[in-house]
Amino acid sequence: MMKTVGLWIDLQKAVIVSATEKVVGIEFINSHIDSCRWQLDVWKLPAAIRQRMSDDQLGRFYKNVSGCVLDARSILILGPGEPKSELRMQLGTDNYSGTIVGFESAGSMTNSQIVNKVQRDLRTNVYF
Repeated sequence: MMKTVGLWIDLQKAVIVSATEKVVGIEFINSHIDSCRWQLDVWKLPAAIRQRMSDDQLGRFYKNVSGCVLDARSILILGPGEPKSELRMQLGTDNYSGTIVGFESAGSMTNSQIVNKVQRDLRTNVYF
């Protein structure tokens, strides 16, 4: 059964709202960027190594989010800045075969606002 997905993503987390004909599900994925930095006391490391560690962590985060939505028929991507673009590139790398139906800049949203927007767009078929 194919699902439709709306997701909000920034550097800290992704909120994925997926729906099939009968079920709506919500999944939260954290990037763990800040916790990784503090646990390893990386501030003592050279800047280039710190940047590489952040880039590697973000790469794993985008790959994880992509893996959760690869089976979606269509995806609406919301969020601020670069994370939306990075996720879109990861979806291309992972050979996503569905359609990205929307790509919207959105500032901070609560989980409830994200769910409501995706459900409203599903009901009105704005994107899906």
